[in-house]
Amino acid sequence: MATKIPTTEAKLDAAIRTVQKHTERNEFEEALALCDSLIANSQTQAAGYRERAEVRLAMALPEEAVKDLYELISLDSAEPADHYNLGISLLKTKKPKEAVAAFSEAIELGEKEQFDYYTNSSLMHRAEAYLQLSKWREAEADCLRVPQGYSSFLPGLGVKTREQMLARSERMQN
Repeated sequence: MATKIPTTEAKLDAAIRTVQKHTERNEFEEALALCDSLIANSQTQAAGYRERAEVRLAMALPEEAVKDLYELISLDSAEPADHYNLGISLLKTKKPKEAVAAFSEAIELGEKEQFDYYTNSSLMHRAEAYLQLSKWREAEADCLRVPQGYSSFLPGLGVKTREQMLARSERMQN
């Protein structure tokens, strides 16, 4: 089935919504086909990789999602969300060292754009990656940079507050 390439932002948004609807319905073959058609066009390539990564995560294929996110980043993405999502996928695939690098980029871009959500959430996730690497001081330093009481959903751990992460770091050191 030939898919028409979106020529306007509105048409691209509609294509993305279609991918998301297919994904919600577990119609993964249709969702992936539409993503592949977006990737084939240089104007919509970034959106295609971004959405295909989401589809692959929904399919429980985090390694494949990581590949798509690396492709997306290689297109010089300056979106903190792209680096943040890469970091989360890397945590899910048990690659904390690589996750630290992705979250570091998300933090830098979030600070540059004054987008506190990505800055703070990336700090919490990077702290988790540091804990997995037994880098206690770095984890604590990241936690102390986020506001008191701040919480974030961490893969495999659920929602954790800054204070819970600091306490966890202390327990892990002992």
